Amino acid sequence: MSAPVRKALTPDQIDNLGYALIELAKELWVMKDRQMITEAILRQKGVVLDLDTYQPGPDLTAHIAAERTRFLNAFAAVLFHEGA
Repeated sequence: MSAPVRKALTPDQIDNLGYALIELAKELWVMKDRQMITEAILRQKGVVLDLDTYQPGPDLTAHIAAERTRFLNAFAAVLFHEGA
């Protein structure tokens, strides 16, 4: 019986996918940790937060877009890197 033919990912790409998921999990945890700390500090200082209705201005919107691009590029670099 022959091995099944891969339709989407080569074995190396599967390894890269695993590495990419680990990187994604690390990045996500850093962000969750920072978010929890930031919210705790703001609560201690009595700052009222309304995160659901806040609308960032143009500078923050541009910064968020740049960070999103950086994040996605870093993720894709690990995912598509040959011979990782």
